Parts: sequence; structure tokens; C-alpha cells
Amino acid sequence: MSRPLSYQHVLDAHGRKAEQFQCAECGTKECVTNTGDRPPDLIIKVIKARGWKADAFKPLSHFCPKCAGPQKKSAAAKQGNVIPMSVTPIAKPSVEVRQPTSDQRVKIRDSLDNHFDDVTGRYLDGFSDQKIAELVDVPRIIVERIREVGYGPIKDDPVLIALRAEIVALQKLLEEQQRNHDTLKAKLTDAITRLDKSLPKAA
Repeated sequence: MSRPLSYQHVLDAHGRKAEQFQCAECGTKECVTNTGDRPPDLIIKVIKARGWKADAFKPLSHFCPKCAGPQKKSAAAKQGNVIPMSVTPIAKPSVEVRQPTSDQRVKIRDSLDNHFDDVTGRYLDGFSDQKIAELVDVPRIIVERIREVGYGPIKDDPVLIALRAEIVALQKLLEEQQRNHDTLKAKLTDAITRLDKSLPKAA
């Protein structure tokens, strides 16, 4: 039986299959395109090459390049073999999130109206907070906040979300191949017609 993966299967802004990693410290998300169904060890090599700490099978093991991660924290605590008994936490400077314009808010709500079922609490047609954020060009957290307040939380199983996204991607691929098939068939018919017209006719 295969072990559950620690990253999530999603579609990127171009409708391609991708693997999404989320930083356990700051929540930053990053995708690795995986249209060729690469194995987990290759996916991990790609995300590590971008400066991330990650493990394919350990939940909460992902740390983006900006965050320390457990190894760096441990090294800092052991420096000088001194373990402080009490440390006053230093407040992290708050990161200001760029607020959306009125037009962007309208586009976000339109996308949620068309692609989010607030009754079942799930996205339709392979959409997600991240995909809407990319389409509207806003931080993902903006879409998440508007959805949470106006449409409710996501209730769907992550496994089902990934499977639906995969089905949508395969359907798009099938439709594209069908269009290519129809184009080739039309070209073949045209070539046969031109050949028949070019052949000398019997007296």
C-alpha cells in the first residue's frame, strides 16, 4: 500500500498537473509542475533546488527558503551549549497584504459564484483559491478571506479535490487530442480530394 504524500495534487494557472508545497511556518505555497507524473523523489529534488526543506511523506516538513525550519532553530538553541530558561518572544513584523481593487473584488466574487458550491463546500471545474488568485492577480489569502466570509469554508476531502483536478486535466487533454484528430482527418480528406482531381481521367 503506497504511503500518503505530504504535498497536494493541484492544477496550475495553465491547467497543468502540479504538486503544491506549503511552508509549515509562514503558509507560503509553491507548485512544481508534474505533467509527466514524476516520482516523489524527483519532485522533492526540484523543490529542494529552489531552497525549500521538504520530505515527500512527512506532514508539516516543508519550509520555504525564508523560514528557518527545525534544523536551523535547533542549531541556534545549542549555540554555546546554553539553553535559555526563558526567552521573551520577538514579535515578527507583520507583512502587509496588498488589498484588492474594487474591480478585483468583483472578479473574485464572480469566480466564486461560478466555481464554488457553498452548500457542499467545494470548488467545481478544478478551481481553487490559488487558481482564482492567479487569474485575478491577487495574493491567495485575499481569495481565502472573501470565500470564508461570503461563501463559507472548504469542506471537501483533499484527496477528492486532487482526483477531481486530475479528471479535469485529463478531460482537457482528451478534448485537445480530439481536436487534433479532427484537424488531421480534415487534412487527409482534402489531400485525397486534390489527388483525385489531379489524376488523369480515363478517355
